[in-house]
Amino acid sequence: MASWRDTARRVAAAPAGPFARYFNRRFEDVHGHLDNEIEFETVAATRVLQERIATDTEVMSELTIGLERFADRLADRIDGLGEAVDKLREDIEHLRQRA
Repeated sequence: MASWRDTARRVAAAPAGPFARYFNRRFEDVHGHLDNEIEFETVAATRVLQERIATDTEVMSELTIGLERFADRLADRIDGLGEAVDKLREDIEHLRQRA
């Protein structure tokens, strides 16, 4: 047996149906629009992060190349100093033998 509330609900639902369908469609449209906006913002933020990472990677690559060049020059200079020290030792030894 239906209560008076159930009966009142059925009576009110018939004329309210078109309004409910209209607002349901509107809310679905708004919800879809917001989903698209959030997706667009997410894609845009992802692109910005990708660009920043690419820039940082490029900077790190350039710094690495510079550091490698510096290390090579330093190694060459140290080798040169080692050769100069060896030459000085030979000269000192030669001078000692003369004396």
